[in-house]
Amino acid sequence: MGADVKFVVYNQSERDWRVHAVPVSSGSYKVPLHPDWCGLEEDELAQVSGFFDATFCHARGVVGGAQTYETAVKMAECTLAAAANVHPASTIIEPHKNGRVSILYLLL
Repeated sequence: MGADVKFVVYNQSERDWRVHAVPVSSGSYKVPLHPDWCGLEEDELAQVSGFFDATFCHARGVVGGAQTYETAVKMAECTLAAAANVHPASTIIEPHKNGRVSILYLLL
């Protein structure tokens, strides 16, 4: 299963969600977040991405933030669709650890 995981989505708090690219090795990621979003925050990110509750995207696409779970997952889906140039088939698994929700996003 580990080879299929592209992103991990988790919450920092109720309105602070993260979508994190899974590394292949130090400094290298399977699928970084959409390149058009890298380094953008708040209004500029919302305008470019179309996700109005997206809060930031790391300059290298390592991690992004959103106010809702739904948007964090959509950021991963949109990135995968752009990378593959098709809508990906996906499965979301929701294990619980220490009272915090962790979601693994898989590309099958």
